[in-house]
Order: sequence, then structure tokens, then C-alpha cells
Amino acid sequence: MMVDSEQVNVQTRVGEVLAPLVARRLEIQRRQSDEGSYPGEFWQALAEAGVLGGMIPQAYGGSGIGALGVAVALEESAALDVGNFLPVLTSLAAMAVARHGGDGLKKAVLPEIAAGRMRVGFAATERAAGFNVFRTALTAARSGDDYVLNGEKRLISAVDVADRLLVLARTQSAEDAVREGLGKTYGLSLFLVDTGAAGLSRREMETGTAGGVLRQYELAFDAVRVPAMQLVGPEHGGALPLLTCINLERVLTAALAVGISRHCLDVACEHARTRSIFGSTPIGRYQAVQHPLAEVRIRQEALRLLVHEAARKIDRDDGGQDAGLAANAAKFLGGELAVKAVDAAIDALGGRGFEEETGMMRLWQAARLMQTSPISDALVLNFVAEHNLALPRSS
Repeated sequence: MMVDSEQVNVQTRVGEVLAPLVARRLEIQRRQSDEGSYPGEFWQALAEAGVLGGMIPQAYGGSGIGALGVAVALEESAALDVGNFLPVLTSLAAMAVARHGGDGLKKAVLPEIAAGRMRVGFAATERAAGFNVFRTALTAARSGDDYVLNGEKRLISAVDVADRLLVLARTQSAEDAVREGLGKTYGLSLFLVDTGAAGLSRREMETGTAGGVLRQYELAFDAVRVPAMQLVGPEHGGALPLLTCINLERVLTAALAVGISRHCLDVACEHARTRSIFGSTPIGRYQAVQHPLAEVRIRQEALRLLVHEAARKIDRDDGGQDAGLAANAAKFLGGELAVKAVDAAIDALGGRGFEEETGMMRLWQAARLMQTSPISDALVLNFVAEHNLALPRSS
């Protein structure tokens, strides 16, 4: 599966620290769904394994295993069916601060993330802008030693369990930036905002996904004051750190998809080897059961290779279209693989696939969401057509 000894060490370590949680995973997942609690033992296990500090230099308390190490770790957590999306968001924020934050912010935040004492979400999407972050309307205006944020965000994950949010705002309007010849990407800025900040309110959205994914929220920023030291990257120049970080988000989402496919195959193949409904012949002897599972395994191997290559590009800090193509391709194929894996497992399991114990309905929600978030498949295709094939911008 992996040939690099460091990757093997990461995988082994994650398996060891998560092992005590695997037997209790259904109880933990049910508690998370019913009570809205977050599995703190899972979070601390990832911290102990160095996963939360993966994008953080050792000088700030991190493990420095990089995007590749974090991808391997999150794949393993999903394969054990104890993974979730919050480590992706926190890793994204940690990378943004580590690469683009001021020294004071790094010292204040990065050791806390690495130790598991700080969880960070990501607030970018808005009602009108959707995934088009260049149309961000939330504003941030300098006021003395602070910035004052006003506006709204929508479909923001895990606000109830996060300590901070990496928030995308406009410090200069797109119209002014274009008028001055700076382009629409200019004027975006990133801030690290306390979820308990005065003036920040939230409303949980009724998305019907509590059992499968993190809760979603609408946020209202009413004169929320954020210290200037919590600006991540240069004022007006947040587009570059943003684009780098969302590449990581897409790669780690694909790593989770690989892990989900592994778990689905483990459950489905065990059932297919032992389940007999026509005499003594196990259903795994029938090609109608074998072939969909075999296809998932083939796609899984291909996607893993792509995820690892895309992660290496991030670790090398490769910019440009190649890194974007690899990250987008991994995310696109990841959503496809996750859905295929869950569908194939349900087909093999039959009626059992709808029982809560197998977790397939929960995984189907998570898998299907991957085709829409953190970016929709349609927008991935638009990006590749325009930036990698030099076709006219999609209308």
C-alpha cells in the first residue's frame, strides 16, 4: 500500500491511538448525532499521534509530517470508521497560519492546535456568493488596532464545536480593486476569529445531515472586532494563502474518501465471504457481487496515488496550475469513489445495508456531500476547463 517508511509509521501510529475507539465507534457516533457533542477522545488521539500538528513546524509544537502524513492519517481514521471532517478544516487553518501568519499569531495559535486544545473551522461561503469566494460580501474595516467585521456567512461547519474560525472577508471591494487595475482577487483578507466573539451570532441550519456530517450554521457578524494580529497573510492579499489552503482541503477530503472506500470494502467483503442464501454458496462467488467491489478497489488504488502526489506538491509548496489540477482531480474522483464504495457495499449487504449498525446510511450522507463540498464537481470541471485546457471561461 505504501513504500515510504515515514508514511508506514504514521499509519501504524494512528491505528494504535484510535484502536480503543473503534469498538465504541457506534456509541460515539450516536452521541455526536443525538447530543451534538464532539468526540473529544478522537481529537486527543489525533493530537497524540501528531496529526493535528502535521502542518505545523516543530518550532511551534507541531510534528511536521506535512500534507502527505496528514492525508495518510485521515485515510486511516476513515478506514477505521472513526474519522470526520473537522481535522481537515483545522489542518487548513493551521497551514494558513504557519505559512502566512505573523510570528505573534503563530506563537499564540499553533502550539494550541498541535496539542489538541484548539479546533478551527473555516467560514468562506455566503448565500449570494456560494462557492465563488471572489464575490465575498462580508467586510472587514480597519479601526485602530482592530478590524471590524460585518456581514453573513452560510453553510459553515462545526461552529458549535470549534474554538476559532478562519474567516474570509473583503477589506477592499471587488469593484474598487478592478477599477484600480488590481483584479477581482485583490481585496480579500483572512482572519482568525474567536467563535465566542462579541457580535458574532449563529443559527443552526436544518440540513438533515446530523447523523452523517458536522452540523451546519448561518453566521451573522455585527461589528465583530478582531485584533489586527489575527490577520492571516497581508491585508487585501488573502487570495494566495486562501488558494493554497483550499488545495489542502480538497486533497484531505479525497484522503477521507479513500478511507471510506476501505471501510466499505472491509464490511462488504466480510459479508460476501460468509453470507449464503442459495444453498451453501457464499454470495461472494457471484460476479454480480464481486465486480462492483473489485472496481472500487481499483479506483481506490488509483486515487490513493493521486492523493499522495497532490499532497507532495503541497509539501513542496508547488504553486501554479499543476498543484491546482492535482488537488481538484483528487477531490472530484474522491467524491465519485466514496459514493461508488457505499453503493457497492449496500448492494452486497442487501437489507443489512440499511441497518444502523453497518453505518452505511451515515456514510452515504458523508460520501454524497463530498461531491458538493468543499467544492462542487461542476466547479471543478469549470476550473480544469479554463485553467488546464485554456478553454473560454464558463458562462
